[in-house]
Amino acid sequence: MTAETGGAATRVGTALGAWEAGCQQCGTLNPVDALDLLGACADCARDRWGRMTGAERAAWCKANRMHYRYEDKGPMPPAQRLRIQRLLESHPYRFAKTMPKNPHWYTLRYEWMDVGHTVFNEVVRAIRDHGYTEWFGTYPWRMLEAGGFKYWSYYNCSVESVIVLNRKPLPDHVTEESGNAEASR
Repeated sequence: MTAETGGAATRVGTALGAWEAGCQQCGTLNPVDALDLLGACADCARDRWGRMTGAERAAWCKANRMHYRYEDKGPMPPAQRLRIQRLLESHPYRFAKTMPKNPHWYTLRYEWMDVGHTVFNEVVRAIRDHGYTEWFGTYPWRMLEAGGFKYWSYYNCSVESVIVLNRKPLPDHVTEESGNAEASR
């Protein structure tokens, strides 16, 4: 086993090359792709995000944003579309109570720790690369339709900075409970 120090986190590699890093807050070892941008494990990231006010969350997103130029890459290959749809459908969503005039559901990056950050980033990238632009207010949002829902994320930050994925049922798929089993949490 070897150790190397990069920044504040210590990375540990095994003979198999499976890299781990210590959480910046609690120090537990985790797979590198299970840590968020600030080097925190899922439990610490959830605690930190939960303590932030809406203004602090917006400032964090703004500080980490990069202007993403949407390059429409055309239709998604069928195998990729099926994979992305299955990933989107397999994670918990909760109702966005703060936006009653735009009813929708959301899931958070830390709730995707079972598959890791790279998969969450892949889903966000697929929405941006293969989605379509829809205007809400004065902002353009990239939407991707899959399984009776349209999905989107924060529009003006890097893929790695996105922490929320939203979904809303398509008009012909509206139901009483358009979240999932986790929606009542």
